[in-house]
Amino acid sequence: MKSKYHPKEAERFTKDIAEHGMTVLRDDGLYRHLIFRAPTHSWMHWFEIITWPGALVINGDMETFVFRRIEDMFAFFNHVEINPGYWAQKCVAGKTREYSEEAFKKHVNEYVSDFIKDGELDDALAEKLRASIEEDVFGDDRVTCNDGAHEVLAEFYSSDDFMDFEFTDTWEWDFRDWTYQYLWCCFAIVHAIRTYNASKEKKA
Repeated sequence: MKSKYHPKEAERFTKDIAEHGMTVLRDDGLYRHLIFRAPTHSWMHWFEIITWPGALVINGDMETFVFRRIEDMFAFFNHVEINPGYWAQKCVAGKTREYSEEAFKKHVNEYVSDFIKDGELDDALAEKLRASIEEDVFGDDRVTCNDGAHEVLAEFYSSDDFMDFEFTDTWEWDFRDWTYQYLWCCFAIVHAIRTYNASKEKKA
């Protein structure tokens, strides 16, 4: 499976389910129960899809997520590209997002780069500011959750060499990202529907 928005996750998912086969336990209109697992090491990366009118559940090695939107949820998820943002709005059970150190550092580094560029700081001052950020922001023990990260940014101030640098208007920044399990399950749902539809077409 390929994804232009999440290529690394898509590649890993494809490897994880390379040997998976589908077992149909129930196929009665909108009532479906499909299991996907490898013939050997069947406990690794296995998952099941269960649907009933208005709901879809994915359960297995990558946690459990429940979605509700339309009567036939296979029609809702029947896309080429996954849509984590929109689908998360229809997820009624399961953790879709969590604090991401990568997302936090991306926000901070972009802000610092803009400040350096707008202030036209020379290389020495720019390096000094980045070193201070690395030690006092990224190195703070509180930077392990959204609230802690915001506290650190609010407290940081550097007046070295009259830079007068501080973080402003950052409370709206969201340092969360999709959990690995959630993205994996998004790919799994699309894969399951494709496999299911292909099997129905083959029988027809």
